[in-house]
Amino acid sequence: MSRYNIEKFLHTPSPELICCICQCVFDNAVESPCQHVFCKVCIEQWLNDHYSCPTCRARLSMQTIKNVLPLVQSIINKLAMHCDYQSNGCKQSLLLEEYDAHVQQCEFKLLQCPNAGCNVSIFQKDLSRHINEICEYREVTCIRGCNLQIPIHELNCHDCILALRHKLEKQQKIILEYGRRFQELAYRHQKMLYPITLM
Repeated sequence: MSRYNIEKFLHTPSPELICCICQCVFDNAVESPCQHVFCKVCIEQWLNDHYSCPTCRARLSMQTIKNVLPLVQSIINKLAMHCDYQSNGCKQSLLLEEYDAHVQQCEFKLLQCPNAGCNVSIFQKDLSRHINEICEYREVTCIRGCNLQIPIHELNCHDCILALRHKLEKQQKIILEYGRRFQELAYRHQKMLYPITLM
C-alpha cells in the first residue's frame, strides 16, 4: 500500500495519479503493457494471487511491468504535501520528492528516549536536551570512588561497594560463559580434526 494517503496533500490529487488498488497517490509508480499505472508494492502483492491487470483483466506478470516515464514520475514528485507530524505542530508543506528526507528529520517527530528505564516520548527537536539534562534515567559518573555510570535518580541511594560487587558478579558470569563456549568450540574443532579417536 502507498504511503501517500490523499489526506496528506494540500490539494486533492488528480484521479489519474491514484492507484486503483490502494486508492492512494502512486508510490514508486510502475506501468503495465496495457498502460495502467500502479504502486509497485500494490501490483506485486496483487500478482501474488492474480494473473491479470486489476483494471482491464488483461493477462499480466511482474516480468512485463516497467517504471513509468520520467515525466509522469516528475508530476507525482511535485505534488505538495503536509508533513506527517502536522498534528504535532509541524506547519511545513513539502513536495512529495522531499517527503522521505523530511519525515526522518522533522523536529516534531516523536522519538522514544534511549535511556534505559525511561518511557518518555519526546519531539526530536527536544530529544538531545532531554537525554543530557532532564531525563531522570540519564547516566552520570559516581564521584564517591567507584566511578561507575549510574542513573541520576539512583545517585542518592547508590552504594559503591554493593554496585561493584554486582558488577564483578556479572563479569564473572560473562567469563564463565565465554569459557564454556571456548571449550565447546575446541571440542568441535578436535572432533573435526580427529573424528575417529573422539567417537
